[in-house]
Amino acid sequence: MAMDKETLFKGILPEEDVELDRGTVRIRALTREEIQKTRADKENTTGQDVECIMMHFGLVEPKLDIKEARELSATISTKEWKKITRAIGRLSGMDDNDEDAQKSD
Repeated sequence: MAMDKETLFKGILPEEDVELDRGTVRIRALTREEIQKTRADKENTTGQDVECIMMHFGLVEPKLDIKEARELSATISTKEWKKITRAIGRLSGMDDNDEDAQKSD
């Protein structure tokens, strides 16, 4: 049976827990629009900015605004930061094997 439009537009995004050394955070996949926002202004955006935007959109619990994501990047270990951002990217279909993500670069 084909999916109806109402079901299609519900926008259910996968979520999962990421275990860190000092506790657990909850993340979700980014929408296509959010992924495009992270890549929109390449001339004025650093890799760190992109990751902070990913953290802002993808971190469910605790929820961070952009400023808090930047503050976190200055205090969290690289190991934990990468563990979270890679999990968000994987859930969002942004892994290295995703042809569509590579074309958007």
